[in-house]
Amino acid sequence: MSQALHNTRSEPATGATASGRALVAACAGNLVEWYDFAVYGAFATIIAATFFPGSDPSARLLASFAVFATAFLVRPVGALLFGRLGDRVGRRRVLATVIVLMALATAGIGLLPGYATIGMLAPLLLTLLRSAQGLSVGGESSGATAFVVEDAPEAGAAGTAPGSGRPWPLGWPAGSAWPSCWPGCSPGPA
Repeated sequence: MSQALHNTRSEPATGATASGRALVAACAGNLVEWYDFAVYGAFATIIAATFFPGSDPSARLLASFAVFATAFLVRPVGALLFGRLGDRVGRRRVLATVIVLMALATAGIGLLPGYATIGMLAPLLLTLLRSAQGLSVGGESSGATAFVVEDAPEAGAAGTAPGSGRPWPLGWPAGSAWPSCWPGCSPGPA
């Protein structure tokens, strides 16, 4: 196990109990990350109408999806950046950082003024915030897997790694369901 990981623990690992807590924490972080990641896609038509100029709803929606794709493009960069940082300062600290980064980026998107208010700065800031979300998901996905494997007992390390990524099928639909949960917030035509 990494010496940096030992330095960031609040209590020493004690076999299966500690690795179980690590797996639960990694799964919870993964669920929150994918939930926040999916909320953008669920509101793509509203985002298109708010942040992109023009009279063609299809072009605005395509621009919204292009920004959506930006997050997927920067995910590997997040994995490299936060993976290296996790090696140096400890996985727990880095995982907490990426979850806070995701929350701040998501809140930033929710509070960002639209094109009618700040012009071309709106889609530019939206792209930057979406990129921060992509970096965060990249760092969380790879970091959580490494954290779970490093925290597992020697005999079970290989079996715990796949578990840390399992919650994404829950986080993605939960984030995508938001438009149907808010009365009067149906995306409708862009």
